[in-house]
Amino acid sequence: YVVADGFGGVDAVRVSITVPEDVRSAAVARGELIGSPTLGFQAPPADLTEGPSLDLGFAQGVSLLTDAFFQSLGALRLPILFLGLALGTVVVLGGFTELPMLLANRRRRFYSVVLLDREHRLAVREEPDGEASSLFFYEPTAAGFRSLDKPVVEGGREWLPVESPNGSGWVATEFITEASDLKFFLDDDAPVAMLRRLADDMIGRKDVSALFSSRGFAVALTNEPRMIPPDEFRAALRDRYGKPESTRLWEEVLEPLGAALRAADDLDSRSGHSRTALIPVELWNFQYHAVNAAGHPPWLVYFEYEKGKPKIVGVGVDV
Repeated sequence: YVVADGFGGVDAVRVSITVPEDVRSAAVARGELIGSPTLGFQAPPADLTEGPSLDLGFAQGVSLLTDAFFQSLGALRLPILFLGLALGTVVVLGGFTELPMLLANRRRRFYSVVLLDREHRLAVREEPDGEASSLFFYEPTAAGFRSLDKPVVEGGREWLPVESPNGSGWVATEFITEASDLKFFLDDDAPVAMLRRLADDMIGRKDVSALFSSRGFAVALTNEPRMIPPDEFRAALRDRYGKPESTRLWEEVLEPLGAALRAADDLDSRSGHSRTALIPVELWNFQYHAVNAAGHPPWLVYFEYEKGKPKIVGVGVDV
């Protein structure tokens, strides 16, 4: 190298760098990962007149390569910034045209009919009114029809706008539930965890109301399920000896169910589903887990999803 000082003096200097074999091997390996960086040259001091020999240790050699790598990243900073700005512009401008569609899709869910017996069908009405004309009738086991928007309350009753083969209309929400795929339900660990919590919390007399559906509680000890209204069911959970109905619910349903849950060897989402279980039509579209414990009735615990979260909606016995 030719070195010139501030006064015009010029001198020639030769710099020799000795790289140990282990450093060279590390450099080759690192180069295969990050490419071959080019280090900026820094001239030696002007007063060097002899050729010094510089030995690099392993740590120093790897440090130089690492510095070179991050220098390369620094050189890419500006292009990456412009790329990010361009991508952000596309997303924002595209959002103005897609936002209404996205909001509409968030309000659209798939639903199934529940709590209707074989003699009744779910009417799709022209208006959110029980006296309005019917456009279509869904069977008590119908599943997979889509909502169009959020529900509204009219005349003290909640109505949901839905699609039907005869056009859009309104259905009463007390007879529908969010549709859930069986595979999704069996892969969901939350329902089984809820059953374990229910079994444990009932022993300690803890509040378990958060585990249950807001629609109430269905009891299917026979082929004709009985739906307990939500207020009545919550009162029974709080005070099992408050009313004769509460005491009966605990003695005939909740306490035997808790005992079966605690006696079950393994509560598993997949082994707990029986394809041969006899399900009442009213509960056909609720997913369920079977609780099999020696010496206990074959309980079925029914679930539904409320805003994507599982809730216990009823129990029955596999008769």
